[in-house]
Amino acid sequence: MMKLILVLFCLGAILGFYMLLVEPFWTRVTYTTIQTDKWSYDQPLKVVAISDMHMTSPWMTRAHLQRIANKVSTLNPDVVFLLGDYKGDHEFGIDLDPFDAVKPFDTIKANCGVYAVIGNHDLEEGGHWPDAMEQLNVPLLRNKTQKISCNGMDLWIAGLDDLWYGKPDLKATLDQVTDDNPILLLSHIPDIFPEVPQNVTATFSGHTHAGQIRFPFVGTIDSVVPSRFGGRYAYGHIREEGKDLFVTAGLGNTGLPLRLLNRPEIAVVMIER
Repeated sequence: MMKLILVLFCLGAILGFYMLLVEPFWTRVTYTTIQTDKWSYDQPLKVVAISDMHMTSPWMTRAHLQRIANKVSTLNPDVVFLLGDYKGDHEFGIDLDPFDAVKPFDTIKANCGVYAVIGNHDLEEGGHWPDAMEQLNVPLLRNKTQKISCNGMDLWIAGLDDLWYGKPDLKATLDQVTDDNPILLLSHIPDIFPEVPQNVTATFSGHTHAGQIRFPFVGTIDSVVPSRFGGRYAYGHIREEGKDLFVTAGLGNTGLPLRLLNRPEIAVVMIER
């Protein structure tokens, strides 16, 4: 009996070490293709989406974020989307100074630009993360829309304010679109998706961390996903009623700094007709 207890203790210690100090640093690159008739060009668009950095040392240091930024650049993206929650969100470690921590974002190379939205934790009282993001050469889209020309293709990048603590205005944001070119919508929290109109080509979100801890044979526990829809928009490419949503698993951690079967993600999404 004592041997069994000792074995179980050792296995638990190994698992805890892995969840705390291995998987949270083991960043992966994933690839997804969204095929839609709402993309009006023969040439595809290469999007790289990253989210939920939660900059708390030692899990997300400026040096680690710089390595992520360097990796994003090597993927040769057309556009890069920063999908919010730059601020740390657990009681462990040391929260980084926002004005210094976000500087690696300015080093990301993308053919047609880097675009950002704000997350719910970034708007918590006493934080300066929106101000820090505003100092960058990266457009911070809070109910704003920007038309870009990318490799001879015209499209709109629309970004919403945070759904929980900001003042998102989907209609006012999309009313800034003045032609029929494709629209890519950025919203930190995916819960806006049922309200997104049909003319939006694709919506990009983070926030859920894909549940952060995924159990063997079970996957994500819906009740821990921070969404009023449970696990419905927890992760990946979701298609509903002819509309497309992509939710990334994010890079950092919230609550406990643990990940299991759910490695931090740099998401490459190809949009094609």
